[in-house]
Amino acid sequence: MPKFRKAIFIDFNADEISDKPYSMGVSYFYDKRKSLKRKETIDVYTAKKRKALYKDKIPYIRINFPYNGAQGRYSNDKLNVSKVCDNYAAAQNLMSKELCRLEPYSRIYVNAHGEKDDDTIGQMIKLPDKNELMVNDITAESFADTLNKYIPKYARNNIQIFMLACEATLFAKKLMNELIRLGFRKTSVLAYIYPVFIEEGSKRNKYFSLADAGTEVEGMYSLTKFASSNIAHNDNTKNNKIVFHNYGDAYTCHEVPYADFKQKYQNRVYLDTYGLTEAQHETVLLQNMLFQSLADYLINYEKSTYHGTIEFHGGMGYKRARFLCDQLLLVNTESIINSNNIEIINENIITNIKSFTKQTGLYSQFGSSFFWTHNINVNDDSAIDLYFEKFGKIL
Repeated sequence: MPKFRKAIFIDFNADEISDKPYSMGVSYFYDKRKSLKRKETIDVYTAKKRKALYKDKIPYIRINFPYNGAQGRYSNDKLNVSKVCDNYAAAQNLMSKELCRLEPYSRIYVNAHGEKDDDTIGQMIKLPDKNELMVNDITAESFADTLNKYIPKYARNNIQIFMLACEATLFAKKLMNELIRLGFRKTSVLAYIYPVFIEEGSKRNKYFSLADAGTEVEGMYSLTKFASSNIAHNDNTKNNKIVFHNYGDAYTCHEVPYADFKQKYQNRVYLDTYGLTEAQHETVLLQNMLFQSLADYLINYEKSTYHGTIEFHGGMGYKRARFLCDQLLLVNTESIINSNNIEIINENIITNIKSFTKQTGLYSQFGSSFFWTHNINVNDDSAIDLYFEKFGKIL
């Protein structure tokens, strides 16, 4: 499966009162960080890391004030969070800053309330009166319109919306159909078919923290450092999610279990770069294929709990591969499109590959003083040969 180049977390839940720093779910009206110009981060899945994410600390967009996806100020002025715009514009401004930075192979987490027989998602807000709770419905049409408005056209493929909402399958299906109508390619919306549980992380010194999220399986417990967790990670939960997507046929919404979707569509690079020149297309495709080839190696290494009694190469090889990924991601798709000389970008990629394989330049910092570990061992237990096998096909 691929690693997502970028990920963001949009949180509509705000039904709590808390004075703890960086606490999820706190209503805007009781939040010490009221600025609408905020830029925040969340460390996701600290209890059980997700291999699909390249980075664990991702942008966190809290829509923790009344928002229903519609324009207009509230008649009760206490509910309006800005004097110069309505809550809709305030929320759009927060979401747009991160949506516009998405690339092909990005994941959007959406935390909200969901119900099995409802095709909307819910936002619960604790109002200034502590005894009052406001419930807003957010439609698939309004959320799709936001995604369409701010996600660049070149990034509207291999986008995955991951719903952290209870049984929000009707909303997910409706959202996928809206995205198809708006021209999104190779896009997927993932929804749980059971109630969802979220565990907030305990360490929140400089940013927000999500320990784990998923569904409960009776009598089963997750193998994490949180012994009391009811969120299970085992074969019993592999079909606890369903995916609505338009891989294969851009104009049809398909519905499959998540496990089947991963096996069929997330084992190779699918990339639509419509609207780009041939040279731009080739560079974007090469960059993504290289990144996902490295992702295979990184995931293989992360899955293994044993890398040799003395890990001469594995750890350094892993760090070196991540460093190359970082260099690839420094060049985003927008800069490729705006470049007056794509050949310079291509040459930079090739230079990084050569330095990576020969362990020279910036990559020499990931070496060893032992002569037998200076060069990459393609038979290493951490299976870097998976990368070389695919890389040979690319060239």
